[in-house]
Amino acid sequence: MFNIDAFKKELIENVAKLIEARAAYANSARTLRQLGDSDADRHYLPALNNAFASILKVHFERVEKDLTAEYSNGLPVEITTDYSFYTYEDYHNRNSGRFLNYQRNQELLKIDKESLHSQVLALETMIHQMPWDKIKKHFDDQCENVKSEGMRNAVQKVNRYFRIARGRDKPTFKKNSYVISRYYSGHAYDLHTDVEELGAVIQSLAPITTEASVNVGDSLQELRSALIENCQTRTPIPMRTRFGKGSQMDITVFKSKITFSLGASLVEAIQSATIMYGTDEDIDSVMALVARAEAA
Repeated sequence: MFNIDAFKKELIENVAKLIEARAAYANSARTLRQLGDSDADRHYLPALNNAFASILKVHFERVEKDLTAEYSNGLPVEITTDYSFYTYEDYHNRNSGRFLNYQRNQELLKIDKESLHSQVLALETMIHQMPWDKIKKHFDDQCENVKSEGMRNAVQKVNRYFRIARGRDKPTFKKNSYVISRYYSGHAYDLHTDVEELGAVIQSLAPITTEASVNVGDSLQELRSALIENCQTRTPIPMRTRFGKGSQMDITVFKSKITFSLGASLVEAIQSATIMYGTDEDIDSVMALVARAEAA
């Protein structure tokens, strides 16, 4: 969960360093100009209001990264910050309720010309006034819901990749397997996106199969490795190369397509995860798949 005290402590320490560094930068630039270095004028010190917003953004991004690493458990989900916590409201929208409102923006612009002590004090006061209860709730809610959000993202990625999501592609059912094909050209310049997409699917499928105790083997990883080699050597995967023969993820490469044959246990695992974590649209798609399977 989000630790307010630790975050505030670090932020207050760093705004003091910020003011000190800005003063040192300004003094150094002044000295360089006096010595005749005209290039010193090319680098401008941002106004204090913008510097404060930037340091807030950096600290919140660090929180995003740390909380995502702690709570995501490998799921395709990220904990994010409401950008209104570190950006100013627009002049034309001065009643937005945002903490960094127009008035605080103007206050920092005035304080920029005051003593270093006044600048540090002003920023520390502003930090203490931030809506910490709201900020903590924003992060804590995401931490608590990260599994359901991550699993929803996972089933949606898997459903799209294997054409379970509603679309024009029609799967076929053979010997209790769900069979779909994806285009494959063998041309290296076509494959970079495919490699990235397949990597995301491997990541997304893992928690689904783990939760259902279904072993899909290494066929997807083997296919991805073969596609990477295809990119590097510009040599297509040989026709009728097969990965995971007889497994829950049986893959065959043809001249212009790659066919995926998903076993009954794997399809059931995807269906169960979709019904438990998916949106209404996701559930409708998977139920339509069930109906097609029963009619096959």
